[in-house]
Amino acid sequence: MIERYPIVWTGDLSDDCKAIWSGFMLRAEWEDGRRWWWAVSVIETGAEIASSNSDPRECCSGEDARLFAESAAREYFLRHLRRTTFVKRKR
Repeated sequence: MIERYPIVWTGDLSDDCKAIWSGFMLRAEWEDGRRWWWAVSVIETGAEIASSNSDPRECCSGEDARLFAESAAREYFLRHLRRTTFVKRKR
């Protein structure tokens, strides 16, 4: 189901890019040296739900940064969907 809605990145994929997907903003940015930073935020509130700042995995490429951000957004989306579905069924 979720695979039907691809995440499309815009901007310079080798430096600073973003994607808007299912109410989330995903960002990936090359920092000094070999390190990449990534983050996922809820567009409506601006709340950051995941980022490389709290992820112990090494992120040394733009591809890694985008994949980590995509994974975090999908996981959060599926957890929220399950919670919402469970509450609706319970009523």
